[in-house]
Amino acid sequence: MNTSFLLNEITDYFRLKLQKGPGELREEALYPEVVNPKLRFCFAAFQKKFNELLLFYNSKAQLNMHFNADPSRELMELLEKFKDFKFGFEDTDKAFKLVETYDNVLKFIEPTLSPSGGSIIPEEYNLFSILNYDPIIVLDNQLKVNEKTKESFSLMMVNEGSYARVYKYTDTNYDTSFALKRAKAELTSTELTRFKKEFQLMKSLDSPYILKVYSYNNQKNEFKMEYVKHSLKDYISKNNPHLNASRRKSLCSQLFRALKYIHSKSIFHRDLSLGNILVKVHEDDFCIIKVYDFGYLKF
Repeated sequence: MNTSFLLNEITDYFRLKLQKGPGELREEALYPEVVNPKLRFCFAAFQKKFNELLLFYNSKAQLNMHFNADPSRELMELLEKFKDFKFGFEDTDKAFKLVETYDNVLKFIEPTLSPSGGSIIPEEYNLFSILNYDPIIVLDNQLKVNEKTKESFSLMMVNEGSYARVYKYTDTNYDTSFALKRAKAELTSTELTRFKKEFQLMKSLDSPYILKVYSYNNQKNEFKMEYVKHSLKDYISKNNPHLNASRRKSLCSQLFRALKYIHSKSIFHRDLSLGNILVKVHEDDFCIIKVYDFGYLKF
């Protein structure tokens, strides 16, 4: 799906409906991590309209348990727009969702909405707590690192393969960058088993020439890794004119030692390339080879 076309369509929809454009909604301040101004505007516009309609729904629940016809139709339209918008950005690095409380209440209300004559508010409905000072839409590429504090860090996609995407994020608790490898949603059970096997294998290896992995999230099918900025391909392309013989020999020697270690474990990588061999460059210019991407390994 053409996300640029979809984003322009939803932006124009809210421009007409609200008579405001990007940068003109108070709610945009709730989404500082959203870099694209149109996407930030759309998030803010959905929040503004959902809040207005839910606030009115609350008032009618207290008055006569009847949600008027016009707002019923407006909420139905808004829900359909949001579903289309959300679907369009699925499987991209800008995928998003409603926070759980809003998702639950809207799923509860939606089946009761009627396009004519208004809607009956169910007796089981409890007055909903409106979020005016917190975002109601969250990016899927936010990594929650602490369930108790709800602390999360924004992810930036740095690589994509057939089975997974790799993101970079900075953990402010450690002032350190990490990588996150997340399986794509459409993987088959066989492919997902291979993905998990890759993590388990890398976790079992202990060599300075193998990329470190730390923890696996079974709910999201992703794992945390050591972050290394440069692939061997990028490093050579950038530094080739300045690489002396000693540095070249050192890199080759490290790669041979990595392969010797891997083979000593009766493992065959089967997918070595300049792109999935990394080079960690330290402040003193010392470089260490890091082999990763064991998705095609064979014992």
